[in-house]
Amino acid sequence: MNSDHHFLTSERTIEIDTATVLANQRIAIECLNTKFETLAFDHNDGDDGNFLSGWQCENPFVSDLLQSVRERATTFDHRRYTYFDSHKDLIQSIHSYHKRLDTFSPQSVICGCGTTSLLSTFSAYLHSMGVTKVYYIPPLYITLQTALDSYGIHTEAVTIKQPYEENFSIDLPDVMNPVLLLTDPVWYAGMAI
Repeated sequence: MNSDHHFLTSERTIEIDTATVLANQRIAIECLNTKFETLAFDHNDGDDGNFLSGWQCENPFVSDLLQSVRERATTFDHRRYTYFDSHKDLIQSIHSYHKRLDTFSPQSVICGCGTTSLLSTFSAYLHSMGVTKVYYIPPLYITLQTALDSYGIHTEAVTIKQPYEENFSIDLPDVMNPVLLLTDPVWYAGMAI
């Protein structure tokens, strides 16, 4: 094999042929796109697209969730935006938390969009528990990687295969209480594990 890259793992060297890797990735992406198309056009999402937070999947709790949201929606004016900084007690609580955790109080507190707040909070929690390294089954969401890095938490992949692939296995180290992260393949590959 004409290898472009060498990676040294615990007891073996893995040779990587870039052209072969790219060809295999192209095939895998074509396969994933076909699966996305099948899910989107042949299977629908089970609720005619009305589920608030689903991605082309059936959820047995969707009716209860929608009913709850509709009931709560009658009690507030949806035209009026709730600003994060109008909740002084929440901001003070976040300041205090960071002063205790990071030993400094942030100059300001900003609420990030999407899952940023949740993933950053999860990373802060891991840091507060003394976690310095986490293991993961790729891919790792970039926002989570960034948050973990900001707390000095190192990441290490434990496999090169996906959970739905043949001969999938993970190589967890023999350490006490390892943290293993994975992204549910239903979100990036359209299939559950």
